[in-house]
Amino acid sequence: MNPLQEIINIIKMLKRNGKIQTILSDNMSSTVKRVLREVSIYDCFDQIVCKDSVNRYKPDPEGIGKIFEQYNIGKSEAVMIGDSWKDKELCYRFGITFVDVEELASHG
Repeated sequence: MNPLQEIINIIKMLKRNGKIQTILSDNMSSTVKRVLREVSIYDCFDQIVCKDSVNRYKPDPEGIGKIFEQYNIGKSEAVMIGDSWKDKELCYRFGITFVDVEELASHG
């Protein structure tokens, strides 16, 4: 199985298990939604926050703040999987756990 399919399967499994899944992206929402629909996981996400829905981009915590406002979860219950220094810095500033996608990939 290729890595993309493995990730898709994990996302679908988390959704089946009732986990809240959101996306915070520096891309435009139209692009993110198109890609999610292409790989058949758009319906797996409870909220999508993109650069066209915030005034300040990552690593500013505005976007992730919108996500936390929507759901009644504590920072200790959240994890962000990211692929950039901005994601890591955002997690540091906001006080949530960060997992680097490159580290995940290297552990097979």
